[in-house]
Amino acid sequence: MNCGFLLLDKPETWTTFDLIRDLRKKSRLKKFGHMGTLDPFATGLVIVALDKATRLTPLLIGKDKEYLVEIELGTRTDTGDNTGEVVESRMMKPLSKDLLELTAREMLDIREQIPPLYSAVKVSGKPAYKLARAGESAELKKREIKIHSFEILEANDKEIRYRTKVSKGTYIRTLSETFAEKLGTVAFTKKLRRLAIGESRVTAAVRPEKIDQDNWLDNILPVEDILSDIPRIFLTREEALSFQHGNRIMTSALPPGDNVLVFSWDNDFSGQKQLLGWGVFKDKILYPRRVLI
Repeated sequence: MNCGFLLLDKPETWTTFDLIRDLRKKSRLKKFGHMGTLDPFATGLVIVALDKATRLTPLLIGKDKEYLVEIELGTRTDTGDNTGEVVESRMMKPLSKDLLELTAREMLDIREQIPPLYSAVKVSGKPAYKLARAGESAELKKREIKIHSFEILEANDKEIRYRTKVSKGTYIRTLSETFAEKLGTVAFTKKLRRLAIGESRVTAAVRPEKIDQDNWLDNILPVEDILSDIPRIFLTREEALSFQHGNRIMTSALPPGDNVLVFSWDNDFSGQKQLLGWGVFKDKILYPRRVLI
């Protein structure tokens, strides 16, 4: 079975594209998709979709993400991380426990954020980071975000480690700078590790160097394991055929919901379920969104 997902633990210095290129070489597959790019300096969870599972990536893109972050106080870089040039330095004052706890609580009130200039956000059709490297200015628009949790793990007058769970579209480099600003200083993100995407955690991921041409299939996880929070429906043979042709299906098998995984039983009566795709259920009608077969 080539249709499924791989949970990978991205090493430092690798790009997300490096992961895909490595998998393409080992698996000989052509179709890949991933949920959430990580900067080269960052490590942690990347979910890779293989073959027909790439059509299911919209179901994962909006998932919340959890990160472990280490920032260096008193210094700001142009990129917001440890790969950039220092553009500002400040003398540090001792940080009290009360100030740290108050500021951590205030982070939960953040509702919008401007992406960093060194990001892949498109400005007039061009990635912002390319404009930045060319010395051109770019006006980036605010976007709505949600900070679900923000916990300080360790802190001194030079470095802070925190763990945070955030919504789609949240840039941790910018979040770290905002945190430092509220503390009355500047900072850059020194280390960044993604711990989770939705219900999938990095503890279940495999390092890319552990995957080879002989075992890559053994590491594929079925779609229903990664999308375990999404309701599912089983269609009759006639309904399945109609769904595969993109037709709407009348059914009352599920309560209304945004998304649903659609299955049928194999025609050979083996009792094995077969994933047909996903759709939206509304007013007792199943509307196809992506068909895999």
